[in-house]
Amino acid sequence: MRSGFTFRGKHSDRYGAVVKTRSRPVRPEVKTSITDAFAADGSYNFSDSNPYGRFFYNDRIFELELRMGADNLRELELKVSKAARWLMGRGELIFDDMPAVKWEAAALSEIGFMPELTGHKAVITAVFRVKPFSKCIFDTMRGIVIGTDCMLQSPIPLDVKEYFTFECEPGTINRFTVDNIGTWYLRPLIRVVSREALGTVMIGINGGLMKISDVNANELVIDCEKQTVTDGNGNNLVGYTEGDFFELPNDAPSEMRVIVNKNAVVTVEYEPVCVYNFDFKEWGVYDA
Repeated sequence: MRSGFTFRGKHSDRYGAVVKTRSRPVRPEVKTSITDAFAADGSYNFSDSNPYGRFFYNDRIFELELRMGADNLRELELKVSKAARWLMGRGELIFDDMPAVKWEAAALSEIGFMPELTGHKAVITAVFRVKPFSKCIFDTMRGIVIGTDCMLQSPIPLDVKEYFTFECEPGTINRFTVDNIGTWYLRPLIRVVSREALGTVMIGINGGLMKISDVNANELVIDCEKQTVTDGNGNNLVGYTEGDFFELPNDAPSEMRVIVNKNAVVTVEYEPVCVYNFDFKEWGVYDA
């Protein structure tokens, strides 16, 4: 297996680089909010005092070392120049030893350049600032794309979409179980589609409830990550919406309740979010 990485769609092999990881933290740092108590021992920690009742986390810093070689100093400098141009801006970062997940990364730090052995070799350092959690390279609607790197005999279902698509009937409370197959909290996109104008739609997940009234369209899109509600044409429906957006916990299945006026199909769409890597063997009820 290669031990390099892909950034902005280009692999480190393209630049003749041998990659060594200097630092790749396996968990992010908590965002802390601590206040000292003047007339009491200790302090008060408000880090989880938010509507979600949990900690939130800072970006991570990944530091990589790239070793490059050339026949002479001029060729070496040209090769390093191309690599430096590649290691700029932001994009998806995927490591060869973690091919199932991607990191949203920005190469913002200075790149160090140290020529060695009379200009025939060099070591450059690349530092990435990445989002606190990785996301899988697949989602619940497309499933595992052919060609995805994964372990042999991994229990991958043939149709992931099937487990996140639910048919709803009018005049009743439709109840479903929604799983978070990642290893961290996530905020899904919920899509409701009917052959007729939907009218009023009510959706509850765990203890939360959202009501969208007078939907004069046959498609409703609730994006809990971006906190937007639109119809299928992108028209804003937030003014017709009551309630809060949803978050799926990673430690237990979620109960979803849906009330519709028309026959409809509901899909729960997301890219699994991971603390670090994704293990295909931990799919539970999705074992194929």
